[in-house]
Amino acid sequence: MTNKQNVLEVINSHNENGLFYSSEIFNKYLKNNMNEITFSKIISRLNAEKEIERISKGFYSLCVKTKYGNVYSSEDDIVDRYVKENKGIILGYKFYNNIGLTTQISKHILIYSNNTNSECKKIRNIEIRRFNIDYNNENKKALEMLDILNNFLSIEDINNNVFIDFTSSYIKDYNEEAVERIIETCKYPKSTIAFLKEILDSNNINNDLGKYLSSFSKYNYPDVGKIFRIKK
Repeated sequence: MTNKQNVLEVINSHNENGLFYSSEIFNKYLKNNMNEITFSKIISRLNAEKEIERISKGFYSLCVKTKYGNVYSSEDDIVDRYVKENKGIILGYKFYNNIGLTTQISKHILIYSNNTNSECKKIRNIEIRRFNIDYNNENKKALEMLDILNNFLSIEDINNNVFIDFTSSYIKDYNEEAVERIIETCKYPKSTIAFLKEILDSNNINNDLGKYLSSFSKYNYPDVGKIFRIKK
């Protein structure tokens, strides 16, 4: 078996949705069989021969040959690599649009994930930010709520009724432990924490978020009473 055949065999055996990092392939499976210069030349040749496609630096898609032509990993395949099996979550406008919070559509997709070694990685129109947390249901709900609150004032064409319904549903099963994990890991601004606290206080939901805030500071966040039409 030639070095090229060996590399292709390893790539075919060790990829996610046809996607792979060349450094992982080399360091895990091939560094005892060939040197890095040889491996890099083979990767470059495979890319030139359309056996693989370079998506971003060091990140490739395996080619599947069909009668209709070469097929490479799709945007959904890339997203799945970072979010499936509780590895991450989609936030930003893709998320807002999915829940009907806005009709605005953005080509940019924001993902928080623990399935990447880089603090921030961009692949095509996808931005992956690394946060090493368990993306279970409670943590995901807290992330979604905090993400909306953090960007509330800048979300275009926001549907206030959807926001109220989403928030009302969230606070019914409010989990402060999850919120604290997210705050401490993702470092949300104090104004966002104050916004959430005001929503919880206005709806008589017990919380201890005040420990993150200063009684001497005034935080900039929307008028919660106006948003929820709270009747005193």
